[in-house]
Amino acid sequence: MSALNQPDNFIGRVNYAAAVISAGRHTTRAFDNCFENDDGDAVAAAIMRRAEKNEKLRANLPRYLDLALATENHTTYAGRDLKEVSRQLRLRARWYSHLSHGSRSVGELEELAGIEDRTGFWQAFAKLDNSLELGIKELKRIIVDKKVDEGNFP
Repeated sequence: MSALNQPDNFIGRVNYAAAVISAGRHTTRAFDNCFENDDGDAVAAAIMRRAEKNEKLRANLPRYLDLALATENHTTYAGRDLKEVSRQLRLRARWYSHLSHGSRSVGELEELAGIEDRTGFWQAFAKLDNSLELGIKELKRIIVDKKVDEGNFP
């Protein structure tokens, strides 16, 4: 596995992508990998931060990044430790993947989410056409938020 693909090598991916963009080089698979570790939003935000102080990088950004999306990421994560954001994004993706594979009963999901008032939870979805699907999606969101806050890996 390339060092760029190492999950904890957030800074390495940012450094590599920023160097390619600053130099105006052709993109490669290695460049693409910088954004494909479930933390691409944090990588883009870090590049946008660097571009504030690097004219060459800023001038070349439109050739490499979707500026609207990169600006949104930059705004969303303003003032936050992007290495920690990267870790949380990767952890969130692992939990969603973990919950999507295998079959879990609704009861198991409710338990993992810590739902104590099952009736109260499901009433919010009762009148919706796809109530079960939306309820399960919400249970998974609650579980992922809880597990990421706890720092637990699946």
